Amino acid sequence: MNTEIRIFLTGASGFLGYNLMRAMSPNYTFYASEHRTEVPLPADRKIRLNLMDMARSYHEMVEFQRNANIHVMLHSAAMAQPDEREKNPDRAVAVNLEATKLLCDISRETGSTFVFTSTDLVYEKGEGPHKESDAAPELLYARLKYEAEDYILRNHPDAVVFRCALLFGPDNGHEVSMIRRMKNRIENGEQLTLFTDQFRTPLWAPDIAKAVEALTEKKVSHEIINLGGPERLNRYEFGLRTAHAFGWDNSSIVPVKMADLTHLAKRGNDCSLDCSRAVELLEWHPSPIDECLQRLKNEAPHLP
Repeated sequence: MNTEIRIFLTGASGFLGYNLMRAMSPNYTFYASEHRTEVPLPADRKIRLNLMDMARSYHEMVEFQRNANIHVMLHSAAMAQPDEREKNPDRAVAVNLEATKLLCDISRETGSTFVFTSTDLVYEKGEGPHKESDAAPELLYARLKYEAEDYILRNHPDAVVFRCALLFGPDNGHEVSMIRRMKNRIENGEQLTLFTDQFRTPLWAPDIAKAVEALTEKKVSHEIINLGGPERLNRYEFGLRTAHAFGWDNSSIVPVKMADLTHLAKRGNDCSLDCSRAVELLEWHPSPIDECLQRLKNEAPHLP
């Protein structure tokens, strides 16, 4: 048990934040920021924070972190839909880059470890699985994440960047998961178009919690580490595997190529991850995809 370790989490009401707190709360003491959606923590363990206006909250955040004696700041909040980021670049810069810089500075000033969740979309060129040195981002969302990584590692002596793959897992209903979106489209009789020419390494979201736990135990710092699932799949293959696990009719799942959907921001064709560094540094191993899909079906058979 590590309840004496206090973690401050941003994005606690989002998909990843929900999974991190759900998986780690029995063993760690969580504090969090909240904005529009209430976080289920006692009032003295959370602070209202608008990432669009981080500068205004800087000194209040420093005081909160010091009073709580935070050991780890875990920054999972982001504007995470790449196509929306391309349409709203100023907002994307404010949230995904500038707010991250200020949170990094607050963590450094208050003496906590800073853990930043980045993205596999920084790998836009060449074939995977990609090692950490392969990053070449072009998509705005990916470029901002990459610039934030660079700032963090140059300005914080005790920081780790996790480049996370395409995530799946349970959600809290506030930020709809990929699997819930798939289910909704199929149940509504709509076509579900999924790429056949973009490869990812889908990751069970609670596995990121295992990496954070290993990080706190092994005292790893100043590293960029890929976190991806055990299989390289295209989006269409993952959709079929999901439909099979849940017993959905897959006739409405339509294979497409990325070039067919001209309204989308251009993505890399192969963002799959080589996670050997996570194995080496953290002794971390991702969970099997089909086993996790079955677990999700059993835990939430109706995805309410």
